[in-house]
Amino acid sequence: MDQVWRELQDGIESKRWIGWLPQERHLARELNVSRTTLRLALQRLRAAGLLRGLHSRGNQILARKSRPRSRVAQPLIINLLVPSVNPLRRASVEWIDKLNALLAAHGGRLQVIHADACYAPRPERALDRLVRRNQADCWLVRLSTLRMQQWFARHEVPTILVGTGYPGVDLPYIDVDHRALSRHATGVVIAAGHRRLALMAPGEFKAGDLQSQRGFEEAALSSPHQADLRATVAHFEGSVASMIRRLDGLLRGPERPTAFVVPHSIYCLTIWSYFGARGVRVPADVSVVAHVGSMELSYLYPEPAHYRINATTYVQKILRAILARLDGGVVRQEAPILPEFIRGGSIAAPPGA
Repeated sequence: MDQVWRELQDGIESKRWIGWLPQERHLARELNVSRTTLRLALQRLRAAGLLRGLHSRGNQILARKSRPRSRVAQPLIINLLVPSVNPLRRASVEWIDKLNALLAAHGGRLQVIHADACYAPRPERALDRLVRRNQADCWLVRLSTLRMQQWFARHEVPTILVGTGYPGVDLPYIDVDHRALSRHATGVVIAAGHRRLALMAPGEFKAGDLQSQRGFEEAALSSPHQADLRATVAHFEGSVASMIRRLDGLLRGPERPTAFVVPHSIYCLTIWSYFGARGVRVPADVSVVAHVGSMELSYLYPEPAHYRINATTYVQKILRAILARLDGGVVRQEAPILPEFIRGGSIAAPPGA
């Protein structure tokens, strides 16, 4: 990116272009670079005060006072905020590595910041300190709460949510379509003959979890077998001990579920070991569908039915959103990702069917 940045700077100061730069597609062709590389260089020029990006009009060349030119472009800094109490699973590490490599190829850098105080019930002061002390061109925020999202939106910090946005929060986000995914997962076990279903729902719901519950309930209500269905949203606090207590109650109850929908792959590991310890066979006694899975699920036997994201597609969507955010225009909300369904070996007809 440095070479492109310098060529643009030289062209502006030598009056190669006057008033406005050419349109991006023409400029990328003229400089023989990709539009991604060009946009990163343009962002650095805007930060240096040489350009002003105007939505739908282009890049206006600005006059500035005579001063020594900087010959080195400052790197594009993207901060990724995550909680340290929720370890990054392998699937997350994969897309983070891909994004970091893609940014590095264009002269940018991804910084992962762990800040548990920002995930507290009252995160405002912690967020204020964090953003002031860690300058960035754009923030990526993972596993965010409603109050976190509201703070970033209210302070107009350039932000992309890596996860689902809450209703009423005007921030762009990149995530899977949890509602459609949960609706499909529920429909799969209903089609296999199950009529007693449970959605395992962690107590501290994120926006994506709310969409998962909505999809689960919609699938049950729209099913032609609705009259025979017993669809339970099984809330638990989020810990292993709480989940085990909830599972014990479900298996001992009069409407014992024969199929479980599990929103997070990490909880799928818990439910698999729980069933093994209790002598419950998958899929002979119960069927299980996990939502977006991590690589660890492929080591379970039988392999759980789950959904797989293409990490390259995921990262490309994040990068497009970053560039749009830095361009200063309106960020078009990316369509939610529809992952690939991996049927695995954890779905069968219910016992006695």
